[in-house]
Amino acid sequence: MIRFSRTSHRYLSRAPEQAVLRKRIRELAEIRVSYGYKRIHILLQREGWRVNHKRVYRLCRLKGLARRTKKPRRRHVSSRNRVEVPEATAPNQVWSMDIMHDELFNGQRIRLLTLVDNFTRVSPRIEVN
Repeated sequence: MIRFSRTSHRYLSRAPEQAVLRKRIRELAEIRVSYGYKRIHILLQREGWRVNHKRVYRLCRLKGLARRTKKPRRRHVSSRNRVEVPEATAPNQVWSMDIMHDELFNGQRIRLLTLVDNFTRVSPRIEVN
């Protein structure tokens, strides 16, 4: 505190108030929800505002106008087309198959196709390729 300058303590900014600019940025952000600060800066320039992109970024962050992130698109096609599998009540009613991968000690890869009876949990056939 001893080395604190009196001029910085009594400093008053001479910059004009940004209320009109803040209001316009908020209006643009409400109209164009998917636009970030860079695109809003371009729109302001087209309207005739002489404003720096860093100021637009700062004002957007102060107002909490962060761009909404999109949720990743995931394909749910396989889950939509699935049919409910009936519960097995006797042997040989419902079968399942699965493909497994493995690697031998020498690096050679093998694939296994296994068939399983869901009621007895017996695997009568394993096809190796």
